[in-house]
Amino acid sequence: MKNKKIKAFILLTGLSILYFVSCKTKQLPPKNTPVIEETAFIQVTDKSQMSYKNLPCTVTFSDGTIREYKTDDEGKITVKANSDLIIVKIVYDFTGYKRTGGKLLAKEDFKLAKKVKTKLNSKLQEFELNFSPFAGAKTILILDIF
Repeated sequence: MKNKKIKAFILLTGLSILYFVSCKTKQLPPKNTPVIEETAFIQVTDKSQMSYKNLPCTVTFSDGTIREYKTDDEGKITVKANSDLIIVKIVYDFTGYKRTGGKLLAKEDFKLAKKVKTKLNSKLQEFELNFSPFAGAKTILILDIF
């Protein structure tokens, strides 16, 4: 009698496990987050916080998109991008660049100030950023040159 109860229990447990394993769970629908175009500001200065006016630069995004910009008189570029993108790299091209002007800047206005090392005797200065262009984000890159 005891042996029949154990066999019945094992059979019932096995059938229960098979029943639950065969159940299909519903997949959650993909999350539809709206893609919003954001604007970010990136500024470049030297050690004395003087801006670079009309300096050509290239911005690379996380999806591989590359855009060309020129800095304004405050050394700033305005980057418009989707909120799901990240600015991964920025390259400033000093080839043939002659400093025609610039302004003395104050870094207190910026949420992120980053001192970056430059490559000596290189006309292309490349910086890895991983910067997200969220609603009006600002950063300033302070080059270690004059």
